[in-house]
Amino acid sequence: MLQVENLCFAYGKHPVLQHVNFSVKPGELLAVLGPNGAGKSTLLKCINGIRRPQSGTIHMGEQNLMQMHPGEIARTIGYVPQRIDTTQLTVFDAVLLGRKPYLQWRVGPHDMGKVHAALTQLGLESLALRHTDELSGGELQKVAIARALVQEPRLLLFDEPISALDLQAQVHILGFIRRVISEHDLAAVMTMHDLNMALRYANRIVFLKDGAIRYAGGREQISPSIIEEVYGLPVTIHYINQLPVVLPIGDPRNEGKGETDEL
Repeated sequence: MLQVENLCFAYGKHPVLQHVNFSVKPGELLAVLGPNGAGKSTLLKCINGIRRPQSGTIHMGEQNLMQMHPGEIARTIGYVPQRIDTTQLTVFDAVLLGRKPYLQWRVGPHDMGKVHAALTQLGLESLALRHTDELSGGELQKVAIARALVQEPRLLLFDEPISALDLQAQVHILGFIRRVISEHDLAAVMTMHDLNMALRYANRIVFLKDGAIRYAGGREQISPSIIEEVYGLPVTIHYINQLPVVLPIGDPRNEGKGETDEL
C-alpha cells in the first residue's frame, strides 16, 4: 500500500534523510527506530506532506502522495503527532475535527455516527463531554487516535505514541493499534524508542541512523550487531515466549562509574 523510494530531505544544507526505501502492506505495522536526530519524525512529516522532500517518491497504491492536494492527503492518511495540544474543546468535538476533510456546510448524521463509533471503539464514551485539558496522557492519546480514525484513512502514522505513557497504557494503546490495523486492513508506520515494545508489536522494523536505513525487515533477522551499529551499545537478544527481548551487556551497577565523582 505505501511505497517510499529513494527519499531524500534536508534542512538547508543539512541532510536529514538519505535515499530511504521501504514499503508497508495492508494489515502491517512498521516500526521506525533509531537514536535521537536520526530523522524518524521528519520521515513521517514527509509522508504526510508536512515537509517536501528534495527527491524521491511516496506512493499509496497508484497515487503519488507528493502530487495530492492536502485535502486528499487528509482523507488518505491519519496522523497522530508526538505532542498533542490540549484545549477547552470537549472530547467529542476534538474527535469530530477529524471529519473536517469531508465536511461541506454542516455536520451530518454520518459524521456524528463516525465519531460515536470511534469513541465507543476506544472506550471514550464516558469522556465525550469532558474537556481535553482535563484528561490523562493515556486518555489524550486515545482521543488523538480516535480523531485519526474518523478520517477513514488507508494509512496511519504515529509519532512516538507511547513515549509519555505508563506501562499499562503502553500495552493497551499498542494492542489496540494492532487490532485496528488488522480489523480495518490498514497500513501503519510508527516511530518508537522502545526496542522491546517494537519487537513485540510491529510486523517489521526499520532502523534509521544519520538519516539512512541500516536495517529493514522482520524481527527474526535482527541481530545484536545491527543494534550495536545503530545505537553504539553492545546488547544480547533473548527469547521469552518466542518474542525477542533486547538487553544491554554489562553490570548496570557499574555503568557510569566515576562520572559522578567528576560532576
